[in-house]
Amino acid sequence: MKSPKDTHWNESDLSLDRLLTEGQASGCVVTLSSSERPPLGWAGMIDWRTRGAISHSIRAGIFSGEAGECSYLPWSFHDRTLHILLVGVGKSTKPGLRGALPSTTLSVLEKNLKKLSGIQWAVSRSEFPEKTWSVLSSAIPEGGALWITA
Repeated sequence: MKSPKDTHWNESDLSLDRLLTEGQASGCVVTLSSSERPPLGWAGMIDWRTRGAISHSIRAGIFSGEAGECSYLPWSFHDRTLHILLVGVGKSTKPGLRGALPSTTLSVLEKNLKKLSGIQWAVSRSEFPEKTWSVLSSAIPEGGALWITA
């Protein structure tokens, strides 16, 4: 496990989509509100890329988007696996609007990141405010990294 002194992240001007499709990142963390159907923002883009994997988990009752929820969805394509961590942020005041992450969400996300080693994680600035980057980065085990993207 990295010490707090070793925590860092990589910033990229590439979109989350390009980081994933071009291979710099092998996983992504996306947020979903309990009041958004269909998924919007990066969750919507990942849902489209994975042929509805997120929508299916919502319809099946596996994930609802409540604050503190976290679901791991591995998605295999070609010769790669895309690691998706879907985190619930509770009810949004406006579709697609993201505020501060609920503390329960950040806590459960940190716990789950610690269990998944060797993954280059990507998160979007629009969904994860800068004050969360060091928390997320320090939770990533050796061999992994955090990419912050547009």
